[in-house]
Amino acid sequence: MRGLGKAALATLVAAAVLAPAAPVSAADATRAAEWHLSTLKVGTAHKITQGRGVTVAIIDTGVFVHEDLKDRVLAGIDYTTPAGGDGRIDTDGHGTWIAGLISGRGHGSGLGMLGVAPSARILPIRVAAARSAWPTNDTIAKGIAFARKKGAKIIHLPAMAGDQATMDAVAKAVAAGVMIVAGTGNTTYDKQIMPPGAWPGVVAVTGTDKAGKFAPLYVAGAKVEFSAPGVGVITTDKVAGKYVTPNSTGVASAVTAGVAALVWAKYPKFKIAEVLQAMRTGAVDKGTKGRDSQYGHGVVNAANALAAAAVMASPSPSPSPSLSLSPTPAEEATESAAAEAPPASDAKDTQSGSLVATFGIAGGVVFLLLLAAMVVLLIRRAQSGGATPATVGGPPPTPWAPQQVQLPPPVQAAPHQPMRVQTVPVQAPYAGTPPQPGVSGAQHAAYPGMLSERTQPHPTLQQPLPQPPAPPQPQPMVHRAPVDAEALNQPTVAIPRPRFAFPGESTAADPSIYDTANFPIIEDDRR
Repeated sequence: MRGLGKAALATLVAAAVLAPAAPVSAADATRAAEWHLSTLKVGTAHKITQGRGVTVAIIDTGVFVHEDLKDRVLAGIDYTTPAGGDGRIDTDGHGTWIAGLISGRGHGSGLGMLGVAPSARILPIRVAAARSAWPTNDTIAKGIAFARKKGAKIIHLPAMAGDQATMDAVAKAVAAGVMIVAGTGNTTYDKQIMPPGAWPGVVAVTGTDKAGKFAPLYVAGAKVEFSAPGVGVITTDKVAGKYVTPNSTGVASAVTAGVAALVWAKYPKFKIAEVLQAMRTGAVDKGTKGRDSQYGHGVVNAANALAAAAVMASPSPSPSPSLSLSPTPAEEATESAAAEAPPASDAKDTQSGSLVATFGIAGGVVFLLLLAAMVVLLIRRAQSGGATPATVGGPPPTPWAPQQVQLPPPVQAAPHQPMRVQTVPVQAPYAGTPPQPGVSGAQHAAYPGMLSERTQPHPTLQQPLPQPPAPPQPQPMVHRAPVDAEALNQPTVAIPRPRFAFPGESTAADPSIYDTANFPIIEDDRR
């Protein structure tokens, strides 16, 4: 029995070892094929956030609601039909690829497609029925405006020809704080970075392969911002239960949009510049050191971006108190050297103090010598001249004698100068000229131009001191003779007067001076 039991046990073990393994389901194979998740460290990032609260708009061919996208796709809008409608329809598959890479959530424990930000919402905006027929009118511009209205933080756009309306709409969205992400273009068709990746403010992304090398499928250029896994990446298809590995440049930009959604979900107050800075800091540098035309700032990394964002969001740490209490050896050496050597200000004070002491001693010696000389001089004068020593400037005044004030001599007044009359002769008298005051009629007739001038005191004489007014003098009585009426009727008598003559002129009387017709001379003034 015991041997039979051992034989049965050996048979069971052999059967278990030799039995064929159960087939692996397609869902399990999908999750295992997502090599890009480990490259981006998405597992570590999902422990922090999965993108809840962030809406990503996909302007493309619409989005099919795959079982791995259940409860993640909003209604959106369809611009391909005149009647409009729901954006949750995709007959091409391109939009569904993008949606699975960003927000795939699987459909069971470890089953199905897992996106970079599985809790983010997808806003489908259908602008084309096929990826080969991108509209060139303002349809995409309308879709961008719709995405802004619905509160999308990120808008994913495919590479396209571009137009002015779309360019203006992109600029407005970026100015409003919306991030625009797009691929650079496919080298099969494009030779340079295509719009909207070539436009200002748009995040242009290239792709890498599983080995982390640049994928030649993507167009490189100076406008490249990041690179991300972009070839050989599995995602959801437009058919239920199906998955595909597309050869599209939209793969790398979709992965990058998912990383941005994680950062924004954790730090919703971040601006575009802050989200981009966190992603740049966390990117893994490839190719030429620093930013280059193939990898941009490097390959995006979800965990690293969140770590960088955490540093940016945290306040600057305050210095630890122990730093100030425990100086370093260099600080101790500096402090000891400073303690041994006096400060420069102390050295200056010491030098100035020594100078002051030197000058003080010299001044004291000079003062003592002068004092001794003065004492000796006073003693000698006291012995020779009496008890009262003489002082400088003569003997002192007598005690109790009033001080005499010496006044300056009075200023003498200038003697009175008589009036000097200066006569100015003229060639002919001026007939009819009224007489001058104080000039007789004959004088005025003979010398009508005569002038008078008062002599002024000499300028060197000082003004005399004021004199007291003279007492009033009694006026003598004037007795006038009675008026003789007959004398008044007598003819006037002209009295000849000597004529003033210049040198060389005759002094003979001029008959014209006796003309009394106009100016009679009256000796007796009977006014």
